[in-house]
Amino acid sequence: MELYEEQVNECGKRKADREFMIDVLLIFRPGIIKAKKETQNINTYGMYKSYLKIGWRNLVKNKGYSFINIGGLAMGMAVAVLISLWVYDELSFNKYHENHGTLAQVYRSQIWGGEREANTSLVTGLGTLLKTDPLVIHALI
Repeated sequence: MELYEEQVNECGKRKADREFMIDVLLIFRPGIIKAKKETQNINTYGMYKSYLKIGWRNLVKNKGYSFINIGGLAMGMAVAVLISLWVYDELSFNKYHENHGTLAQVYRSQIWGGEREANTSLVTGLGTLLKTDPLVIHALI
C-alpha cells in the first residue's frame, strides 16, 4: 500500500491502479496456487498413535481409577446385553403358534390362609367360555 501511495503521487491514480492490479495478479502464480483436483493426503495415523500412547500412559499411571472405570463399563455393557436378551425372549414368547396374537395366559386369584395369591393353573371349560363370552372377546381385541 505504501508503494501504491508513492505511485499515485508520482504517476497518477490511473497508472498506479494498473500497476497495483498487475502486482496482485503476479502474486497468484500457478506454482503458488494449489490445483483443485489434487487430492489431499489426510493421514491421521500420527494423531491416533499419540492419543493411544497418552491414553495408555494414563491407564498405567492411575491403575485404581482405570480398574473402576473399565470394570464399570464392562458391567454396564454386560447388564445391557442381558436385559436386551431378556426383553427379546419375552417378546418372542409363543411366536411359533399360528395365532400367537390371540393367546392369553389365565391367572386365577385364590385366598390361602388369609393371603391372596395369583397363580396359573388348568381351568376346565375355559375354551368354550373364551369363545362365547363377548366381554372376554372384547378384552382380547
